[in-house]
Amino acid sequence: TQPDLVFFQGGVDPHQADRIGRLELSTAGLKKRNALVYRLVSGLQSAPRLVVTLGGGYPRNLEPSSPPFHQVVQSHMDVYRQCAAAHARL
Repeated sequence: TQPDLVFFQGGVDPHQADRIGRLELSTAGLKKRNALVYRLVSGLQSAPRLVVTLGGGYPRNLEPSSPPFHQVVQSHMDVYRQCAAAHARL
């Protein structure tokens, strides 16, 4: 059975700059996760629709000019940028 619809909750809680998540993934690690999801979905024979949502991402430092804040916000943006790039190749 192939899905008609796939949901990807691309949260960034696993980021090492997140104060709540404990997985300590790097920005590069999250980008690899995103790429894996987009590649797997695009490879499905049923060509399902993909719904991407965000969640998590709680910087250790809430000051907008701080590196942790920037890293978490960038990781949120990466989820959508990579999705747009993956769809542009289809």
